[in-house]
Amino acid sequence: MKRINYLNSLRLLATLSVVFLHTSAGIRETRAFSDNNDFFILTCYQFTMQFGVPIFIMISGALFLNPAKEVGFNLFWHKYVKRIALALLIFGLPMCLIETYFSKSGGVINSIIHFITGNSWVHMWYLYMLIGLYLITPIIKPFVIKASDKDWLVALGLLFVLSSLFPTLNACGAELKSYMIFATPYLFIYMLGYWLCWKAPQKICGNKMLLAVIVILCLGIIIAKCYYGFNVYGYATPVAICLASALFLLFKSLNVNWKLANKLAPYCFGIYLMHPIFINFAYKFLEIDEELVVPIHHFMAFFLLFTLLSLCSTYILMKIPFMKKYVL
Repeated sequence: MKRINYLNSLRLLATLSVVFLHTSAGIRETRAFSDNNDFFILTCYQFTMQFGVPIFIMISGALFLNPAKEVGFNLFWHKYVKRIALALLIFGLPMCLIETYFSKSGGVINSIIHFITGNSWVHMWYLYMLIGLYLITPIIKPFVIKASDKDWLVALGLLFVLSSLFPTLNACGAELKSYMIFATPYLFIYMLGYWLCWKAPQKICGNKMLLAVIVILCLGIIIAKCYYGFNVYGYATPVAICLASALFLLFKSLNVNWKLANKLAPYCFGIYLMHPIFINFAYKFLEIDEELVVPIHHFMAFFLLFTLLSLCSTYILMKIPFMKKYVL
């Protein structure tokens, strides 16, 4: 299957955005702020970067739902699900043990229970979700292959309303309860990734100015929400999905092909897994003060440090044949 260069560039962008997000969230969610301005700045750092996770999911959809990609339960189970399960076991369980130790919330048994129920460090939820998407891929692949353009638009529109718009309205106080709400928005984002990569009309994905305006507008809406204290955030909100989609199409339109992204592509998954270790060590063990982190030049230094430490750790781990072949 032919490599799509801009996907590597998008993967690197998404990886950096997640590290950036957690560099902010790691201290924002563990400190009591007396300075509202500091809190606002860290909030903006965090929520303007939420596009990273939808982009990760979109990339998976673009690759795995491609009709040229071989699918089947046996292939997905033995090649992809097994890899994610091993990553969960090798990284997720120790993280549960570490969190139990720091929070003093129990012993080894509690850690195992947290691991089984998906209550590890916050970023690990993505791996549990990814297993579900892998397992459902062979089921939805016939639709992907046979659906007409109209079928795609209807399916995506319906999934958007049920799994993104309705839950967001609910969070705003609409009280829709469970009426027609589809609780898994990530299937929608997964299928959207395929559509954006392979089926989006040229008049949309080729309009670079429009896409840039959409990106700026979405970022402005997110910053306004942070300023006015609207507590409607999440990876699957309409604004986050719109921002991720516009960035996806902008990279596609420009055919972005960063040489650095192509070199670092094999390390992105490892960076995603490793970066919270260094963030938690800095914020929970060293107890770095929030006032040291907030200034933008300090924040960028911490962000780059966490990224580089994660990259170096992944590089070392990939020297282990088992880790390189079966996990990372």
